[in-house]
Amino acid sequence: MQTVFVGASSVVEPKRVRNSPSFSISQLASTYHFSCNKLIQLSGRKSNNNLKVSPDRITEAHFRRGELFELSLKNSLDNVIDCTNADPTNARLILQSAQPGQCLYQLPLKVPSVWYEQFNIGRKYKIRIFIPDFIFVNGTGQQRTLRIIDAKAAKGTTISHQFQVASYAYFLKYIIRNMRGMDVDISGGVWLPSDPQEPQLFRLDFLNLKIEQFYLKELPEILSEKPVTWLFNNKCRGCTFVEHCRSEAEGTPGQTPYMTEAKVEALLPTDIEDLAFRLSGLALNARSLWESLPYHFRIAHAHDAPVFMGNSTLKFPHSVTHELYISLLVDPVSQRMYTYSIQLYDSKKVAIDYFCTSKSIRMTNGVAEEKDCIQLAEMLAEDLVAILRWWHGTVMKLVMFLPTEYEKKCLQDVLIQCIAVDQPISGVARSAAKEVLLTMFSDGQLLTIDTDDIPEILDCSQAGPKIVIIEDIIRENVALPVYGFYRLQDMAYYMVKKHKHIMTDSEIYQKWESGQYINHDMKNRMKIYFKVVQRYKGLARNYQRHIEPGVNLFLLSPGEVRIARTRAFNSSYIGKLYFFKMFEAVTACEKKRKERFKGFEEDEEEKGGVHILFLGFEDVESPTLKTKSKAGRFAVIPRCDDDRPMDMLKVTTMLEYILVENSDEGALEAILFPDLKYRAQMQSLPLPAFDIYDIDPTNSTILMKGTFKRAYLTHGKHYRMYQRYIDFTVDKALQTLQAVDQRGEESIFVQLLKSPNLWAKQNVAHVIPKNLRSAALRLRDEFGMSPSQQLISNETMHRRLQIVWGPPGSGKTHFLALFVVWYLTYLADKSVRIGITAYTRAAVHNLLQRIAQVQRQRRGANFKLISMVRKVPKEPVEGMIYCQASSLNRHLGKGAVVIGGTVWDWSKVRQTWPSEAGCDIFIIDEASQLLVSDAAIGIEMLKQRDSRLIVAGDHMQLGPILQNEYPLLQKDQPLLFGSIQQCLMRRKDGRVCGSGDFFLGKGSRHDFGPSTIQLKDNWRMNDELNGFFQQIYGDDYLARYPDIHCAYLKEVWEDDSNEHVRQALASDKAITLVKVQEKRNQMLQTEARVVATIVKWHLRYRIDVGRPKPYAMIVTPHHRQRNAVLLWLKQEVNDGLVMVDTVEKMQGLECELVIACFTFLRAESESALDFLLDFRRWNVAVSRARCKVIVMTTDQMLLPRGMNVFSKKETSEGWGFVSLLEQWASQHQAVVHWQDDDDDSDEDYGGFDRETLAFLFHTGLL
Repeated sequence: MQTVFVGASSVVEPKRVRNSPSFSISQLASTYHFSCNKLIQLSGRKSNNNLKVSPDRITEAHFRRGELFELSLKNSLDNVIDCTNADPTNARLILQSAQPGQCLYQLPLKVPSVWYEQFNIGRKYKIRIFIPDFIFVNGTGQQRTLRIIDAKAAKGTTISHQFQVASYAYFLKYIIRNMRGMDVDISGGVWLPSDPQEPQLFRLDFLNLKIEQFYLKELPEILSEKPVTWLFNNKCRGCTFVEHCRSEAEGTPGQTPYMTEAKVEALLPTDIEDLAFRLSGLALNARSLWESLPYHFRIAHAHDAPVFMGNSTLKFPHSVTHELYISLLVDPVSQRMYTYSIQLYDSKKVAIDYFCTSKSIRMTNGVAEEKDCIQLAEMLAEDLVAILRWWHGTVMKLVMFLPTEYEKKCLQDVLIQCIAVDQPISGVARSAAKEVLLTMFSDGQLLTIDTDDIPEILDCSQAGPKIVIIEDIIRENVALPVYGFYRLQDMAYYMVKKHKHIMTDSEIYQKWESGQYINHDMKNRMKIYFKVVQRYKGLARNYQRHIEPGVNLFLLSPGEVRIARTRAFNSSYIGKLYFFKMFEAVTACEKKRKERFKGFEEDEEEKGGVHILFLGFEDVESPTLKTKSKAGRFAVIPRCDDDRPMDMLKVTTMLEYILVENSDEGALEAILFPDLKYRAQMQSLPLPAFDIYDIDPTNSTILMKGTFKRAYLTHGKHYRMYQRYIDFTVDKALQTLQAVDQRGEESIFVQLLKSPNLWAKQNVAHVIPKNLRSAALRLRDEFGMSPSQQLISNETMHRRLQIVWGPPGSGKTHFLALFVVWYLTYLADKSVRIGITAYTRAAVHNLLQRIAQVQRQRRGANFKLISMVRKVPKEPVEGMIYCQASSLNRHLGKGAVVIGGTVWDWSKVRQTWPSEAGCDIFIIDEASQLLVSDAAIGIEMLKQRDSRLIVAGDHMQLGPILQNEYPLLQKDQPLLFGSIQQCLMRRKDGRVCGSGDFFLGKGSRHDFGPSTIQLKDNWRMNDELNGFFQQIYGDDYLARYPDIHCAYLKEVWEDDSNEHVRQALASDKAITLVKVQEKRNQMLQTEARVVATIVKWHLRYRIDVGRPKPYAMIVTPHHRQRNAVLLWLKQEVNDGLVMVDTVEKMQGLECELVIACFTFLRAESESALDFLLDFRRWNVAVSRARCKVIVMTTDQMLLPRGMNVFSKKETSEGWGFVSLLEQWASQHQAVVHWQDDDDDSDEDYGGFDRETLAFLFHTGLL
């Protein structure tokens, strides 16, 4: 109570109780885009609404687009019950009376008060009434399920969308918790304008744990956090509180533009005395703005002017003669361009009026007419192509400038729409759009359009960028006295002398929407962009003259602008594969070259590559020629104490390294080295090239052989070596694709891409053997086939295409060997040819060896077995013929023959065989790893008529290594950019079988189409391990050795020295989860120490039952983990008792004990999360085990904070796999909580962990 005075008397007024913060679910969902605790705290109080930025016209237009889309969906659906005006208190009655087939539209729902009491939320916060767009009622009268679908006028499903739908489902499930015969569907979804016929679905059962964690744990913690952690940076664009936070950014890390959480963590002090001083009462908030800002930003704030930072850059080229400026704006409602402006300037900074234009359309009755938008897009394409054609072939160098990356993407989208979407567009404009697109944008988006012209992008030159983003170059090299991030108005204000105001996108949109003329405004914007770039160049010149004379700031020169050279294709599928193969090569090359740019790019000081010191020459003797040659000895210099460059080096034989001096000039030489041009060459390279001949890890030296004459090595001088890009296969694949395209519809490969199920049934009467029934009877008696193996064998004889889906341990290779010998013994003609290929030479050899073994054991037919290899192996298989692909014809003869080789071997055979020759059967093993583009080589080896294709693999294990992410095509389009197995798996209606849901419900089965049959025998695992994998491969996936287990001497249970180890090795638990206590900065060492302890006990006490070595397999995602474990188990590995390697190297192997190491979760980047939480990676790691798998993990890995794990379907299902493992181990009481007493990492920070230090930095206290 408190006393207040009213006039002359006083009254006692009750003390005001502050209301609980309240949130709408959509409001909380939007915070995931910004990932900001401060935003959550601010948005929970209505009193903070005055701190918000008022919605601009563009934001309002986005809302209007969403409303229109939602209304169109409602009107297109049948049996919709409009609940818009329903009372939330009646929601249970409405749900109870809902019938299957109905759709409840916008039913208001309220979280019951009992929920807050049950979960101890109390008055911490409240959830406002929430309204799902659509609730579909499915099932029957007795058992109904409710599926929630939300309408979103977005281009794709985001984390925010998933969070919102999953939150609806979480609370709806509580609301109906005691309603009999009703449940919430395990799937929910989002309806997008890109596919109004079908919503994008995702699993809600995986999300449920995260949603529960957020509402019960994370949200209360965030709301009680004082002071709150926050960081003002680039991600704050678009936030409603952006201006409020900008005003409070001074004194926090966000005062430095484009600061990130990773950079903040890197700034944490490691010196205990410095830390203690900063945390003392006197030091808190004592650091002034001047002291905490980076140097260049201090000067910028002091003078209120831009300061050039002097970073050498690859983003801005030198020697530009002409500059083309482009800007365009898109209407949020129609998603079409409504205005654009083009300005072309020559080297004298004079605008070339002929090519300068600003154009826009006018609204009609408040709507942008589609025909007007299309006409405007036509004009843009024709204006741009006129400039390119005028410039084509000249020596002048043109660069295109766009304000932001967003506008670059908009320009690309407009050109793609001209080609792929808009039917009424003129042929001239379509051709112009294609010309511009292929010339300026050679990236993966080209694969979304159907075109018969494909650009040749294996460009040999290493030129500078064609397109420069103005925001990027200012961000990289100019310090402006602003906080968080640069806006275009900031750049205009500080970079243009007259402090010009630049109209924002929203201001121009509002003017256009009101019917006013905007062409002049667009032209003025373009002039300001031009002046910003000129000021940038002026600052750079001033820096070179007065601050650091002679420094090379702009490293690359732009190439000549040429209209893209294209190749015409008859089949758009083949054209896309041709481009895909080139694009993969270009990207792989760029990734290899990325090391060379280190030290030049933003936030990087150390140069890349390997730093080496020349020690002198030595004579080495060739083991084969017995002659001596000269080699150079180099010392390898680490970058820092934690750097271990020796771990990443290996002996090479293809002149894989180029050598330059350890200087900026040397690094620039490496950057300019044209890798693509010399991708398949070993001689006449423009830089000295070397191989690592020998590695001495003890002394950290390497011995190198190569082109010493041109290197001019000096004793005691420092050099750098960089890996170069080498590829001998891409040209072979491209040649094959060209040949396939020339054959047109006659090509078997083209027919398979179009309709594999149809091809499987063509001419089938000719290929069914007459004696099949009698031969089939021998499958069980003579060949010992299981029922599923017999079924596949019989089905294969009734169709031309058979996809054999072989889960882990299903004996896929052995089955193929049995089938080949059975077929050749009882069904084949005497002259039949069977071809075999696989992703790796080892897989081909393994299958051929197994065929030879079965032939001897079953006394099958007499046939030749030929392996195409470069040289005969040290231990040749008895009866196997070994030859090079070029000499295959000499060994064929007239009888039956089985020929095995990689697709690259088959590419050589294809050149020598006549067109009518070919294989009667072609088998692709490990087909889930072989690219579609590469598989074309093998498939084209089939005879044109009456031939069969057998494709075997498991698409749920690791697939092909892709360098890029590719756009999803329509479901009636084949999956071209992945494995041949998934490409050929089509359902009955011809639609592709995407990744689908990996996890099955009880009694459910996967549907991968009529051409796919699963092997259902698990010859590897015991009953418990098999039971776990039945959740993925089905209930009819049966363990053939259910009782195998790891047996130990009784002493292991009597040894009391380590209870944790005994729990981990328990023989009656096939899956054990070892949760290691997190000590983040020591996690590698902790994990390695725990793994080594378990392995040493296993080896010491195991009972030998005759299983082959190794006796333990340690699977690590990262090479760093592998190296840490190897330090502890070096002797065991050398003796062959233990194998330690990455997941990729383990596929196809098995062992009695597998330890999967997944404690090292550093998910600060999206790629790291994709890598660690990939379903296939986890599936391979765990399924290597025969008797037992131990998963090393942490609480952070099992339940990471935030929702980033759901940003992609693949990571979502990977986390789902992790959750299944934890549930399984918990149900079987097989979770070990490992406390590692040797780990004392917090002492490094004076008792503060890094999370605490990061918190202090975020809040400006440190």
